[in-house]
Amino acid sequence: MFGILWAWFAVEPAPMATDDELVRAALQGDRRAYSELYRRHVTSLFRYALSLTRNQIEAEDLLQEVFIQAFNKLSQYQGPNIFKRWLFRICRNMAFNRKAKRKVEESPMESHAEITLGAREPQKEWLKDLEVQESTQRLLGSLSPELQEIMLLRLVEDLSYREISEITGLTEVNLRQMISRGLGKLRKEWSAHAVHQT
Repeated sequence: MFGILWAWFAVEPAPMATDDELVRAALQGDRRAYSELYRRHVTSLFRYALSLTRNQIEAEDLLQEVFIQAFNKLSQYQGPNIFKRWLFRICRNMAFNRKAKRKVEESPMESHAEITLGAREPQKEWLKDLEVQESTQRLLGSLSPELQEIMLLRLVEDLSYREISEITGLTEVNLRQMISRGLGKLRKEWSAHAVHQT
């Protein structure tokens, strides 16, 4: 199915436009607009899905489902200028719904280096663009899943506290405290890692 989804989006990109302009064009049936929205957000959404599922295969499946649901419900997008947050909220809700349904024990997060591309060609395009290095992934993996999610949204995706609050439903005050606590844990992990390297 992923190959079909990828092939559908593998059209010439739409001219540069805002996400909201692309949404309007997509609602008019412009496949290039869909393609550009997908291209713009696939890498960060995959990183987020991976942080939520802690499993590459599940993250890929979730990514497909999120884009399918988002594009099927594109007319419900309220904007303005919040398309990425809207996608992240859909991803978060779908991930939590899947966990509740399956009650599956989560496996440890795979490092960036352990992600195998296999024979699925579409992955190569966006997996090679992942900016999270192995050591950063390992450090984030040492945090609780909730704290890992918050730290990824703030440090890797560079979202504001307000944006993270809208995605997670947590207050900005709680987020600031959690990020402060997370940074402390990351510093401690990094120090321990640096000591072992010398």
